[in-house]
Amino acid sequence: MGVLASAGRPVRSVLTVLKTTVYQTYLQLSERGEPLPGDLRWDRLRERHELHERTVEEIHEFIRKESPSTHIRTVRRGELTDKHVHETDLVVSIGGDGTALQTSHAVGGDVPLLGICSDPTPAQEQKRANHAEQDVRRSTGALCAVTRENYQEYLAGVLTGKLRPSERTRIMVTVKPAGAAISEMQRLPWALNDILVAHPSPAAVSRYRMGLWEGREHIRDHGEAATSQERLVRENVRSSGLRVCTATGSTAAMRSAGGLPMPFDTPETPGCNRILQYMVREPIDVQHGVLMRGILDPDRSLRLRWNSLDGAIFVDGSNITYKSGWGTGYGFLQQHQVFGYTPESRGTSLDTEP
Repeated sequence: MGVLASAGRPVRSVLTVLKTTVYQTYLQLSERGEPLPGDLRWDRLRERHELHERTVEEIHEFIRKESPSTHIRTVRRGELTDKHVHETDLVVSIGGDGTALQTSHAVGGDVPLLGICSDPTPAQEQKRANHAEQDVRRSTGALCAVTRENYQEYLAGVLTGKLRPSERTRIMVTVKPAGAAISEMQRLPWALNDILVAHPSPAAVSRYRMGLWEGREHIRDHGEAATSQERLVRENVRSSGLRVCTATGSTAAMRSAGGLPMPFDTPETPGCNRILQYMVREPIDVQHGVLMRGILDPDRSLRLRWNSLDGAIFVDGSNITYKSGWGTGYGFLQQHQVFGYTPESRGTSLDTEP
């Protein structure tokens, strides 16, 4: 998410969220006496860990130098809750995409998120023809606005308020267990990238009924849906699941599955950031075939009724998983807000044809 034209507010309080490196993870397992892989390259793992730690120290020192009055707090990503974000002007994730995604689930309101990739793959290593020579222990950082190599000018602009966070759409998923009242509806954490609804086993068939609805819908604080909607089409599906993504997540798993990159808001493509993309995964049997893939604008929503005995919904990967069963109802809604700073290079086509 890039930068809007007008300036933001100066930053007085920063929360840095740090990834736990692979080296730290294996070291903790070793200290607990748990078995480890026999071919671990401890030297490489330690090298990656030390580089990440140096990056964290350098970023903290840069903030103190550029903005001496700014208060810095730090938390490991596995310990992060939304309470850490209270009374914070800026959240900075230091790590890779996993850290940025996990951090995004705790960020809300008008607190922006800036992702800094702490251990990017050097350009010379990316150019190597033999991919086996690349160190896959590094961070990817596709969701990070900058890296340890180029963050200083950008971060300085964020701290002074010269750069303002962009708006991004996230996915809000409502869950209504079978037999539950509307007031008992649950809301899952907002998804920045995508949502996957599927059987817990990748080898099992997912059975569900999906419907496309038109009209505005919002969820009141106590969970009740206030709606004035009309169902456009409904069909029963057997497949390996359903994926719904935002523009931010359209270049991740959705594109790998055959989806299309979605542009962010530009003068040529206004309003594109406010839409969602959905796709039925590996369809086996469909009733009409009209809802295999498509675009959801702010006036449309998608609803599911789960018809398999077991089911699961995955929010931005596997870290947040909600187990469900037969009769569970799902609703997918757009949630648009000022969110943060991340890259915004995307394609421009919104054509939903294969």
